[in-house]
Amino acid sequence: MDTTIKRGAAAQPPRLIVYGTEGIGKTTLGASFPAPIFVQTEDGLGRLDADTFGLCQSWQDVKDCLAAVLAEPQGAHRTLVVDSLDWLEKLIWRDTCEQGGKQNIEDFGFAKGYIYALTRWDEFLTRLDEIRAAKRMAILLLAHHTVASVKNPNGEDYNAFAPRLHNKAAGVVCQWADAIGFAHLRMHIDTAKKKAIGLGEDANGDRVATWIGSPGLTAKNRFGMPQELPLSFEALAPFIAPARAAKLAQAAAERIAETTTKADAATPVEIPAPVNNTSTNNAN
Repeated sequence: MDTTIKRGAAAQPPRLIVYGTEGIGKTTLGASFPAPIFVQTEDGLGRLDADTFGLCQSWQDVKDCLAAVLAEPQGAHRTLVVDSLDWLEKLIWRDTCEQGGKQNIEDFGFAKGYIYALTRWDEFLTRLDEIRAAKRMAILLLAHHTVASVKNPNGEDYNAFAPRLHNKAAGVVCQWADAIGFAHLRMHIDTAKKKAIGLGEDANGDRVATWIGSPGLTAKNRFGMPQELPLSFEALAPFIAPARAAKLAQAAAERIAETTTKADAATPVEIPAPVNNTSTNNAN
Protein backbone atom coordinates (compact mmCIF):
# COMPACT_ATOMS: atom_id res chain seq x y z
CA MET A 1 0.00 0.00 0.00
CA ASP A 2 1.20 3.50 -0.84
CA THR A 3 1.45 5.25 2.53
CA THR A 4 2.26 8.68 1.09
CA ILE A 5 0.11 11.27 2.86
CA LYS A 6 -2.19 13.08 0.46
CA ARG A 7 -4.43 16.10 0.98
CA GLY A 8 -7.83 16.65 -0.57
CA ALA A 9 -9.89 14.38 -2.82
CA ALA A 10 -8.75 13.02 -6.17
CA ALA A 11 -11.08 13.72 -9.07
CA GLN A 12 -13.03 10.52 -9.73
CA PRO A 13 -15.89 9.80 -12.16
CA PRO A 14 -19.29 9.94 -10.44
CA ARG A 15 -21.29 7.01 -9.05
CA LEU A 16 -24.95 7.85 -9.59
CA ILE A 17 -28.31 6.24 -8.89
CA VAL A 18 -31.42 7.54 -10.65
CA TYR A 19 -34.76 5.98 -9.74
CA GLY A 20 -38.32 6.86 -10.62
CA THR A 21 -41.57 5.79 -12.21
CA GLU A 22 -41.85 3.64 -15.33
CA GLY A 23 -41.50 5.65 -18.53
CA ILE A 24 -40.12 8.78 -16.88
CA GLY A 25 -36.97 8.67 -19.03
CA LYS A 26 -34.34 6.92 -16.92
CA THR A 27 -33.02 4.76 -19.75
CA THR A 28 -33.08 7.73 -22.13
CA LEU A 29 -30.98 9.62 -19.58
CA GLY A 30 -28.49 6.78 -19.47
CA ALA A 31 -28.23 6.67 -23.26
CA SER A 32 -27.45 10.41 -23.30
CA PHE A 33 -24.35 10.01 -21.10
CA PRO A 34 -20.96 10.03 -22.87
CA ALA A 35 -20.19 6.76 -24.73
CA PRO A 36 -22.41 4.50 -22.61
CA ILE A 37 -22.34 0.72 -22.41
CA PHE A 38 -25.47 -0.90 -20.96
CA VAL A 39 -25.63 -3.94 -18.70
CA GLN A 40 -29.30 -4.82 -19.07
CA THR A 41 -31.24 -6.84 -16.55
CA GLU A 42 -34.53 -5.71 -18.10
CA ASP A 43 -35.46 -5.12 -21.72
CA GLY A 44 -35.97 -1.36 -21.58
CA LEU A 45 -33.47 -0.02 -24.11
CA GLY A 46 -35.92 -0.31 -27.00
CA ARG A 47 -34.96 1.79 -30.01
CA LEU A 48 -32.37 3.88 -28.18
CA ASP A 49 -28.99 3.95 -29.90
CA ALA A 50 -26.53 2.64 -27.30
CA ASP A 51 -24.07 -0.22 -26.92
CA THR A 52 -25.32 -3.17 -24.89
CA PHE A 53 -24.38 -6.77 -24.09
CA GLY A 54 -28.01 -7.76 -24.47
CA LEU A 55 -30.38 -8.96 -21.79
CA CYS A 56 -28.75 -10.70 -18.82
CA GLN A 57 -30.58 -13.86 -17.78
CA SER A 58 -28.58 -14.66 -14.65
CA TRP A 59 -26.26 -13.22 -12.00
CA GLN A 60 -23.40 -14.94 -13.81
CA ASP A 61 -24.34 -13.07 -17.00
CA VAL A 62 -24.05 -9.78 -15.10
CA LYS A 63 -20.63 -10.74 -13.75
CA ASP A 64 -19.49 -11.71 -17.25
CA CYS A 65 -20.60 -8.32 -18.61
CA LEU A 66 -18.73 -6.43 -15.90
CA ALA A 67 -15.61 -8.52 -16.55
CA ALA A 68 -15.88 -7.71 -20.25
CA VAL A 69 -16.04 -3.97 -19.51
CA LEU A 70 -12.97 -4.24 -17.30
CA ALA A 71 -11.11 -6.08 -20.07
CA GLU A 72 -11.99 -3.77 -22.96
CA PRO A 73 -9.50 -1.18 -24.33
CA GLN A 74 -9.09 2.04 -22.39
CA GLY A 75 -11.55 4.70 -23.56
CA ALA A 76 -13.83 2.30 -25.47
CA HIS A 77 -16.69 3.52 -23.29
CA ARG A 78 -16.96 6.35 -20.78
CA THR A 79 -20.14 5.43 -18.88
CA LEU A 80 -21.37 2.12 -17.47
CA VAL A 81 -25.16 1.98 -17.16
CA VAL A 82 -26.90 -0.80 -15.24
CA ASP A 83 -30.59 -0.98 -16.11
CA SER A 84 -32.07 -1.81 -13.66
CA LEU A 85 -31.17 -2.47 -10.02
CA ASP A 86 -34.52 -3.97 -9.05
CA TRP A 87 -34.36 -6.52 -11.87
CA LEU A 88 -30.74 -7.22 -10.94
CA GLU A 89 -31.97 -7.99 -7.43
CA LYS A 90 -34.25 -10.71 -8.86
CA LEU A 91 -31.21 -12.35 -10.51
CA ILE A 92 -29.23 -12.08 -7.27
CA TRP A 93 -32.06 -13.68 -5.29
CA ARG A 94 -32.35 -16.52 -7.83
CA ASP A 95 -28.63 -17.24 -7.59
CA THR A 96 -28.75 -17.07 -3.80
CA CYS A 97 -31.59 -19.60 -3.78
CA GLU A 98 -29.86 -21.93 -6.25
CA GLN A 99 -26.66 -21.92 -4.18
CA GLY A 100 -28.60 -22.41 -0.96
CA GLY A 101 -30.94 -25.10 -2.27
CA LYS A 102 -34.07 -23.01 -1.72
CA GLN A 103 -37.05 -22.29 -3.93
CA ASN A 104 -37.68 -18.77 -2.64
CA ILE A 105 -35.60 -16.10 -0.91
CA GLU A 106 -38.02 -16.22 2.02
CA ASP A 107 -37.42 -19.95 2.50
CA PHE A 108 -34.15 -19.25 4.33
CA GLY A 109 -36.20 -17.86 7.21
CA PHE A 110 -35.72 -14.88 9.52
CA ALA A 111 -34.57 -12.61 6.62
CA LYS A 112 -31.42 -14.73 6.25
CA GLY A 113 -31.86 -14.96 2.48
CA TYR A 114 -31.60 -11.20 2.10
CA ILE A 115 -28.46 -11.21 4.24
CA TYR A 116 -26.90 -14.00 2.17
CA ALA A 117 -27.70 -11.96 -0.96
CA LEU A 118 -25.61 -9.06 0.36
CA THR A 119 -22.39 -10.91 -0.50
CA ARG A 120 -23.38 -10.64 -4.17
CA TRP A 121 -24.24 -6.97 -3.79
CA ASP A 122 -20.82 -6.38 -2.23
CA GLU A 123 -19.18 -8.21 -5.14
CA PHE A 124 -21.21 -6.13 -7.61
CA LEU A 125 -20.24 -2.79 -6.05
CA THR A 126 -16.60 -3.82 -5.73
CA ARG A 127 -16.45 -4.65 -9.42
CA LEU A 128 -18.08 -1.31 -10.29
CA ASP A 129 -15.42 0.50 -8.28
CA GLU A 130 -12.71 -1.45 -10.09
CA ILE A 131 -14.15 -0.38 -13.45
CA ARG A 132 -14.48 3.22 -12.29
CA ALA A 133 -10.86 3.37 -11.14
CA ALA A 134 -9.23 1.37 -13.94
CA LYS A 135 -11.29 2.67 -16.87
CA ARG A 136 -12.12 6.16 -15.55
CA MET A 137 -15.79 5.48 -16.28
CA ALA A 138 -18.83 7.10 -14.74
CA ILE A 139 -21.25 4.62 -13.16
CA LEU A 140 -25.02 5.12 -13.55
CA LEU A 141 -27.42 2.70 -11.87
CA LEU A 142 -31.11 2.94 -12.79
CA ALA A 143 -34.02 1.69 -10.72
CA HIS A 144 -37.78 1.89 -10.43
CA HIS A 145 -39.32 3.49 -7.38
CA THR A 146 -41.39 2.25 -4.48
CA VAL A 147 -43.18 3.89 -1.59
CA ALA A 148 -41.36 2.61 1.48
CA SER A 149 -42.46 2.76 5.09
CA VAL A 150 -39.88 4.62 7.19
CA LYS A 151 -39.50 3.78 10.87
CA ASN A 152 -39.32 7.07 12.77
CA PRO A 153 -37.84 6.76 16.28
CA ASN A 154 -38.83 10.35 17.08
CA GLY A 155 -42.49 10.12 16.13
CA GLU A 156 -44.99 8.49 13.82
CA ASP A 157 -43.76 6.34 10.93
CA TYR A 158 -44.20 7.78 7.45
CA ASN A 159 -43.93 6.86 3.76
CA ALA A 160 -41.20 7.95 1.36
CA PHE A 161 -40.18 7.39 -2.26
CA ALA A 162 -37.13 5.11 -2.49
CA PRO A 163 -35.41 2.77 -4.97
CA ARG A 164 -37.36 -0.48 -5.38
CA LEU A 165 -34.94 -2.71 -3.47
CA HIS A 166 -35.12 -4.73 -0.28
CA ASN A 167 -34.09 -2.44 2.57
CA LYS A 168 -30.90 -4.38 3.31
CA ALA A 169 -29.69 -4.07 -0.29
CA ALA A 170 -30.92 -0.48 -0.52
CA GLY A 171 -28.86 0.49 2.51
CA VAL A 172 -25.64 -0.88 1.01
CA VAL A 173 -26.19 0.49 -2.51
CA CYS A 174 -27.38 3.94 -1.44
CA GLN A 175 -24.44 4.37 0.92
CA TRP A 176 -22.04 3.51 -1.92
CA ALA A 177 -23.42 6.10 -4.35
CA ASP A 178 -22.11 9.66 -4.63
CA ALA A 179 -25.51 10.95 -5.68
CA ILE A 180 -29.08 9.65 -5.76
CA GLY A 181 -31.76 11.36 -7.82
CA PHE A 182 -35.51 10.80 -7.78
CA ALA A 183 -36.90 11.24 -11.32
CA HIS A 184 -40.46 12.50 -11.57
CA LEU A 185 -42.81 14.91 -13.30
CA ARG A 186 -42.82 18.42 -11.92
CA MET A 187 -46.35 19.10 -10.73
CA HIS A 188 -48.58 20.92 -8.28
CA ILE A 189 -51.38 19.29 -6.30
CA ASP A 190 -54.61 21.30 -6.46
CA THR A 191 -56.24 20.31 -3.17
CA ALA A 192 -59.51 22.01 -4.07
CA LYS A 193 -59.90 20.08 -7.32
CA LYS A 194 -58.09 17.03 -5.92
CA LYS A 195 -55.91 16.67 -9.00
CA ALA A 196 -52.28 17.00 -10.04
CA ILE A 197 -51.42 19.84 -12.41
CA GLY A 198 -48.27 19.65 -14.51
CA LEU A 199 -45.77 22.48 -14.19
CA GLY A 200 -43.42 23.68 -16.90
CA GLU A 201 -43.39 23.56 -20.68
CA ASP A 202 -44.75 20.00 -20.84
CA ALA A 203 -48.50 19.79 -20.26
CA ASN A 204 -47.97 16.78 -17.98
CA GLY A 205 -45.14 18.48 -16.12
CA ASP A 206 -41.44 18.81 -16.91
CA ARG A 207 -39.27 15.74 -16.29
CA VAL A 208 -36.94 16.56 -13.42
CA ALA A 209 -34.84 14.85 -10.75
CA THR A 210 -34.60 15.78 -7.09
CA TRP A 211 -31.05 15.51 -5.70
CA ILE A 212 -31.50 16.65 -2.08
CA GLY A 213 -33.21 14.29 0.32
CA SER A 214 -36.21 15.00 2.50
CA PRO A 215 -38.52 12.96 4.75
CA GLY A 216 -40.63 12.22 1.67
CA LEU A 217 -37.92 10.78 -0.58
CA THR A 218 -34.46 9.25 -0.76
CA ALA A 219 -31.94 11.54 -2.45
CA LYS A 220 -28.47 12.94 -1.85
CA ASN A 221 -25.45 14.35 -3.64
CA ARG A 222 -21.81 15.24 -2.97
CA PHE A 223 -21.53 17.65 -5.88
CA GLY A 224 -23.30 20.78 -4.67
CA MET A 225 -26.37 20.15 -6.83
CA PRO A 226 -29.52 22.19 -6.22
CA GLN A 227 -32.76 20.65 -5.01
CA GLU A 228 -34.03 20.00 -8.54
CA LEU A 229 -32.53 19.72 -12.02
CA PRO A 230 -33.96 18.82 -15.43
CA LEU A 231 -33.70 15.09 -16.15
CA SER A 232 -30.88 15.40 -18.68
CA PHE A 233 -27.15 14.87 -18.90
CA GLU A 234 -26.68 18.49 -19.98
CA ALA A 235 -28.15 19.65 -16.66
CA LEU A 236 -26.00 17.23 -14.64
CA ALA A 237 -22.70 17.66 -16.47
CA PRO A 238 -21.55 20.93 -14.82
CA PHE A 239 -21.90 19.31 -11.40
CA ILE A 240 -20.57 15.79 -11.90
CA ALA A 241 -17.55 16.55 -14.09
CA PRO A 242 -14.39 15.29 -12.30
CA ALA A 243 -12.74 18.68 -12.78
CA ARG A 244 -15.53 20.38 -10.87
CA ALA A 245 -15.41 17.75 -8.13
CA ALA A 246 -11.69 18.38 -7.73
CA LYS A 247 -12.26 22.13 -7.69
CA LEU A 248 -14.89 21.78 -4.94
CA ALA A 249 -12.55 19.61 -2.90
CA GLN A 250 -9.71 22.08 -3.34
CA ALA A 251 -11.94 24.99 -2.35
CA ALA A 252 -13.01 23.13 0.79
CA ALA A 253 -9.38 22.40 1.66
CA GLU A 254 -8.46 26.05 1.15
CA ARG A 255 -11.32 27.18 3.40
CA ILE A 256 -10.12 24.82 6.14
CA ALA A 257 -6.54 26.05 5.76
CA GLU A 258 -7.67 29.70 5.85
CA THR A 259 -9.76 29.09 8.97
CA THR A 260 -6.81 27.37 10.66
CA THR A 261 -4.44 30.21 9.72
CA LYS A 262 -6.81 32.84 11.09
CA ALA A 263 -7.26 30.88 14.30
CA ASP A 264 -3.49 30.60 14.74
CA ALA A 265 -3.04 34.32 14.10
CA ALA A 266 -5.71 35.20 16.64
CA THR A 267 -4.12 33.10 19.39
CA PRO A 268 -1.89 35.30 21.61
CA VAL A 269 1.62 34.01 22.07
CA GLU A 270 3.24 34.63 25.46
CA ILE A 271 6.91 35.59 25.24
CA PRO A 272 8.82 35.04 28.49
CA ALA A 273 10.59 38.10 29.90
CA PRO A 274 14.42 38.03 29.76
CA VAL A 275 16.14 36.98 32.94
CA ASN A 276 18.05 39.86 34.55
CA ASN A 277 21.30 38.50 35.94
CA THR A 278 22.91 41.90 36.67
CA SER A 279 22.65 41.68 40.46
CA THR A 280 24.02 38.18 40.49
CA ASN A 281 27.01 39.13 38.34
CA ASN A 282 27.80 42.21 40.48
CA ALA A 283 27.68 40.12 43.62
CA ASN A 284 30.30 37.84 42.22
